[in-house]
Amino acid sequence: MAAEDNEITLSTEPTRYNIGPITAKSTVRIWGRFRTFSGLTSIEWLFLSMSLINIIIAICLTIYQLVKAVTELHYADIIFTILILINAGFCVFYTIHGLLRERAYELLALVAAMVVILIYCIVQASITKNLETVKLVRLIIASILVPLNICLATLVVRRFGWLEFKIVGASEALQNMYKQATLFSTLLKFDLQVTVSVVILTLSLRFNNFANLTLNTMELVVLFIGIPISLAWDFLGYVLMKKESKIGVLVFILVGFLKPGYYLFKTITLP
Repeated sequence: MAAEDNEITLSTEPTRYNIGPITAKSTVRIWGRFRTFSGLTSIEWLFLSMSLINIIIAICLTIYQLVKAVTELHYADIIFTILILINAGFCVFYTIHGLLRERAYELLALVAAMVVILIYCIVQASITKNLETVKLVRLIIASILVPLNICLATLVVRRFGWLEFKIVGASEALQNMYKQATLFSTLLKFDLQVTVSVVILTLSLRFNNFANLTLNTMELVVLFIGIPISLAWDFLGYVLMKKESKIGVLVFILVGFLKPGYYLFKTITLP
């Protein structure tokens, strides 16, 4: 009898008190607590739908342009389209992960990434003599939807706080620690995005023809060792945040000084 009393079942039928089923608003996974899609509000669904539509349209138009650029051997367009696709991939992650985990800083990174993509589209359109229809359509769509996404992201972020309360409770000290951890985690992801973008952009400025893509020894070392080290550094920071290792933090800080040197080297070696 006691076991039956303690057992909780979810039924789709109303109870005898006319109370409908309770929808779970959050769930725990290996990476932490997430909100469920069924627990999203109407404004959050609007933001999610609008963001994904915006990103998918940009990806489709960019893929079409990439195929055309490869066919016509337009090397500058190839680099720019790859750059847009990579940043669009990060936007998809920021949208879904930031919303389901109530990461305000990730939605801020999403806004920054969308602004960067809009700038890419503007720059690409400005340096093109005969602007193609695809580029013009992508620029118009981005100019309309990006500001709308920014407004929706602002409304969504203002409603955040429920999941944070479920994770750390009402303690102000724990809430501040949680916000610092989410900020650090977002900066690691954004650092990864910036690192990949910088490498691709500097390569596009360094070479205007893949046939002339010849690298000296130092550039090979920086390209094929510097990038893996940067990726390992971001992953190390994420693990250390979970483990709270003080010794590991010292290693993380020391290795982190290599990254500004890496960016400086890529800037100096530009033609």
